[in-house]
Amino acid sequence: MKKVVFILMLFSPFVLLSQDEEGIQFFEGTWAEVLAEAKEQDRLIFFDAYASWCGPCIRMARDVFPLRSVGEFYNEHFINVKIDMEKGEGVALAKLYQVRVYPTLLFVNWRGEIVHRTAGGQSETSLIELGKLALDDTRNLRSKEMAYRNNPENVEALIDYASALREAYDQRYVTLISEFMEGKPPSLLMTETGWRIMENFVDSPDSPEFQYLLEHRNAFTGRFGDSAVNGVIGNVLNNMITRAVRRSDEAVMKELMQEIDRIGPANAPYYKALANAQFSRRQGEWEVYADEVKTLLTTGPAPDARLLNRYAWDFYQGVENKEHLVWMTARVADMLKSDNNYSLRDTYAALLHKTGNNRQALREARAAIELAKKEGVAYEETLDLIARIEEAMKR
Repeated sequence: MKKVVFILMLFSPFVLLSQDEEGIQFFEGTWAEVLAEAKEQDRLIFFDAYASWCGPCIRMARDVFPLRSVGEFYNEHFINVKIDMEKGEGVALAKLYQVRVYPTLLFVNWRGEIVHRTAGGQSETSLIELGKLALDDTRNLRSKEMAYRNNPENVEALIDYASALREAYDQRYVTLISEFMEGKPPSLLMTETGWRIMENFVDSPDSPEFQYLLEHRNAFTGRFGDSAVNGVIGNVLNNMITRAVRRSDEAVMKELMQEIDRIGPANAPYYKALANAQFSRRQGEWEVYADEVKTLLTTGPAPDARLLNRYAWDFYQGVENKEHLVWMTARVADMLKSDNNYSLRDTYAALLHKTGNNRQALREARAAIELAKKEGVAYEETLDLIARIEEAMKR
């Protein structure tokens, strides 16, 4: 990465911060100055709301923002700014724009109104597509909000707008659904319209919609099928597990297990294992974690490559029991037969290295780099892995 360059713009009150002269050019200044510049240039603001500790934020700043294609598009269409949400003006802006996850990517007009937003790390392609979406007044978040406000009883408009809010981690979708359901009979949930709301937006065990589902489970199952009903119950249980694990309290986890039994999903043991796996990971109890993950992967639904890679990387970072490591290495090898991608191949190489199979690990790490080149992703960490493998082979 090239050195950070500071250029004083003689025609602007801003200091231009460039991570790379070919990438996105970010302005530094107060938020009021950013809004004024957006008004002057008649452009939207692209606002990267980040935190210094956020991994995806760091990767985007390192690997995506400096790219020429990204820079050409964003420098032409937006006033670009990035602000740490935990420092200075960022604290108030995080509250104003309800930033709860990082990175949150906002597109704001000169009045400070959100035109579009999303959350999560982006690739070169997805970031450019995101910018195009924000510029499109027939597809961006503001257009969906206007369509809903103009006809709040239109279910299609409601679902379209609420879905966009949820995707952006904007909790207003909860209020939106509650307002729509207010005054309507619970039996509405038994219709096709009601079920679309149930499937897409019911994720709290305390919501009246979920309680109605539990009370009339057989009727819902008869109308919409086991798989659909279990899917809604699973969404709720996953949220319950996430909230309980974050509290890092064994008493809370015990209550969670009782609640899982009360709700009574068909595959309750799977959800208990999932909860125990997440809790033990948070507590750093890696051998317990390994046992629970093995239960998940042998008794639960088959994971996709992304989920398996997450479990496998945890094994590489925290698990020391060689039996567990060898077991996971074999699972990854099987998955690579059907889904050969850089991230999983890199994890496979790391696991082979940790189990002492350095010769094969070196081959797999080099193969991972070739995949990274094809996929257009950075592979510096794999180069570091190769250096460690080669050092181990000298011993």
